[in-house]
Amino acid sequence: SSVEEVGFNFLYGSGITALDLSHVAGLKTGLKSLEDRFLRDTKGLRSLELPSSVEDVGSEFLYGSGITALDLSHVAGLKSLEDRFLRDTKGLRSLELPSSVEDVGS
Repeated sequence: SSVEEVGFNFLYGSGITALDLSHVAGLKTGLKSLEDRFLRDTKGLRSLELPSSVEDVGSEFLYGSGITALDLSHVAGLKSLEDRFLRDTKGLRSLELPSSVEDVGS
């Protein structure tokens, strides 16, 4: 079986510096939704890779994280980025989104 959703606050405030979910069996084809505050306040986070199956990213997903570059252009099914997705990501210098994105929150 595969994971379709990762719940809110999953890594909120953790000391994680890199997260690569792009190759994890079950996640690669099945992960559809990353819920609210998944990586909020992960100040040390510098690298993030998501599987191409992700369609929706919840509100405050990277709120307050330390990420400096985010390339989601390979996440071909990505349709929605919820409110405050990148709020307070002061170090973010580069953002790439796929053309499939239909909704970007406030």
